Amino acid sequence: MTSLSAVAQQQILAVTEHSALQYMDGDRISGKGTEAVRAVLNKAKLDYKIKIYPWARAYSIASNQENVLIFSMVRTPQREQHFKWVGELLESDYQFYRLKRRDDIVINSIEDTRNYSIGAVRSSIIHQTLASRNYHSLNLVANIDINLKKLQMGRLDLMIHQPGYFEKLCARNGIDHNLFEPILSFNYVNQGLYMAYSNLTDDAIVNQTRTAFDELKTAGVIDKIMSLEQ
Repeated sequence: MTSLSAVAQQQILAVTEHSALQYMDGDRISGKGTEAVRAVLNKAKLDYKIKIYPWARAYSIASNQENVLIFSMVRTPQREQHFKWVGELLESDYQFYRLKRRDDIVINSIEDTRNYSIGAVRSSIIHQTLASRNYHSLNLVANIDINLKKLQMGRLDLMIHQPGYFEKLCARNGIDHNLFEPILSFNYVNQGLYMAYSNLTDDAIVNQTRTAFDELKTAGVIDKIMSLEQ
């Protein structure tokens, strides 16, 4: 077990993807997920740097290297034993979105979504979940903004995202969110979005981060940062 003084000398690499929760704003990585992670790591008095990668690469780094923190990641039974979980940043409430003018897209149940093209970030939980259920018309990209623009142009039928944060994604891309509407809950995924460490990370680092997270969560700081009202 690493001592607390030794923990302070190690640098954490925090990896994430480009999304509505974390994104590049000029030369700075911004977004509510990023703000929350910075608050936790600062309180834990850890040295760290944050990097944005395509999700598949971020996940691979967090799966195979030590002292790596990944966010904002859905916590699933399949992932449970592969990471050391810190805490929940946000509850998930995914919805299928379509262009409002696309009245040719008729969906009465989740099985009906199989008849349409669906956008997903490659290797994301959305991609993995749809692929595991034998969805075939998937439009896989490295960056979620690409599928948002395809949805706007009518080149994609459906997209899955979190209400509230979908509107923020639209705003960041200069697209009117009123062009779209949620039409069905994506209830295949209902776990929250978390911070988690690679399994190769020392428990002293993990525990120090968990303590900082729990204190900020109890004080209401995490929820305030992640609130759509802020």
